[in-house]
Amino acid sequence: MKDMPLSQLVNSVGKYMYKHIDSANKLTFYPNMCDVYFTIYYQVPGEIIQKYNVPDDELHEMQVDVNITTYQNKIRVNITEVDALERTLGSVIVKPVDFPDVAKLSTHIYTEICKKVAKAYEDYEFVF
Repeated sequence: MKDMPLSQLVNSVGKYMYKHIDSANKLTFYPNMCDVYFTIYYQVPGEIIQKYNVPDDELHEMQVDVNITTYQNKIRVNITEVDALERTLGSVIVKPVDFPDVAKLSTHIYTEICKKVAKAYEDYEFVF
């Protein structure tokens, strides 16, 4: 992995995430960039349902765009909710040299994505 060009590593991370995230549904490549779209399932807790008079407590879906790009020998991942507001839920910056292979790097990035989404919507209960 150390000899792999970063643009190729970005594509490899995107492909790995697309294949290993069950709800991944779209993968798009650009020069030095890759987008992985997947669905996150969540439930609104009972106290919020009662407080704001939300009609139900069923499982909801949130579409997320994970944009993976490279610059200055680092990989940056932007997490954006795909809706009318296009809210950025967070970003992750990693140095690829800190990880021995694509699987470990991708797993680390996915873990950080989950943390960022959970922090942005801390009142919700997520199923990752």
